[in-house]
Amino acid sequence: MVQAVVWDIGNVLAQWEPEAYYDRLIGPEKRKRLFAEVPLHDMNESIDLGQDSLQTTYALAAKHPEWSDEIRRWHDDWPQTFQKAVDGSAELLLALKARNVRCVSLTNFGATSMELAKGIHPVLKEFDQEFISAHL
Repeated sequence: MVQAVVWDIGNVLAQWEPEAYYDRLIGPEKRKRLFAEVPLHDMNESIDLGQDSLQTTYALAAKHPEWSDEIRRWHDDWPQTFQKAVDGSAELLLALKARNVRCVSLTNFGATSMELAKGIHPVLKEFDQEFISAHL
């Protein structure tokens, strides 16, 4: 019998799609240039490791004034990159919990973005325990 299930969150329970968001915002060609010229995913990794999201994002924006508005949106519009649920995942998590299977999360997330994510997808509040990179 299964005693516990360890869940990742991004692209398991909900899709995290910053590229798709920027494609809608500024178009695919401009987005490709932005992501090639600015280390957005490196910045995000430092946020996942516990750096303050607002300060980290705005500091990077100050280093790239030609992209400052777009970079600040990484923080300011973050919920728009995490709207879409992965079909069936929330239902599976809740079904496991109904059978008294312990469910824990193990995920790379910033502290602020994790709290925002819980507001967007309330199922993220259902874990018995959380292991979130920003807190570890």
